[in-house]
Amino acid sequence: MNLERLREAERDYIFRYPQGYDDPEMISILKKHKMQKMHDLARSSFAPDRFNNPEAIVASLAKLVGASSLISVFDKPKFRDLANALTTAERGELAAGLQDLLYGDEAAKASGFEQMATVLRRYKMASWSMLTVAPGYFDTYNELCLKPNTVKAIIDYYELPGLSYHSQPDYAFYKAYRDTLLAMKEQVPAFQDVELIAFSGMLWSCLPKR
Repeated sequence: MNLERLREAERDYIFRYPQGYDDPEMISILKKHKMQKMHDLARSSFAPDRFNNPEAIVASLAKLVGASSLISVFDKPKFRDLANALTTAERGELAAGLQDLLYGDEAAKASGFEQMATVLRRYKMASWSMLTVAPGYFDTYNELCLKPNTVKAIIDYYELPGLSYHSQPDYAFYKAYRDTLLAMKEQVPAFQDVELIAFSGMLWSCLPKR
């Protein structure tokens, strides 16, 4: 990792947002992305006792996707149509995979991620953002939603070791990228109390303008 570039990003962030999360511009950005609202929606929609109703879980996932600023406007109606087209068995598979991804240990998370990907691949919707949007909002401090252009740019600019982006989603890469960003947060005091999903956005915003 290029630590100097990371610390330069920290200095840039402090210069632009001297009050951190309480800075008026940062408040405006967070309001635009409805982060607290999306977090609350994810926590209530995917509470443990709701997973006995796979249809409700899939409907809630479609609602989360539809409300997210992190999902392409072109993909939102596609996912809504997908949710309506799933068979009863597929809804069960998707819901069970999501439950493991949100609540399981690392082995269960990996299995849940792959189970969700298997269902979504049948409909050509197994993108990084679709597979990570729910955990990203559900646990904002430890998970994040992967956006391909953001991921590639961060890996390249901050020279993150051992990470090679590929378009086919898999949990091993997600875990490695997530863990790397968590480690990066510990290197910069100004970012340590920032949610991981916001930290990713800050790293992106601090990239040199191209």
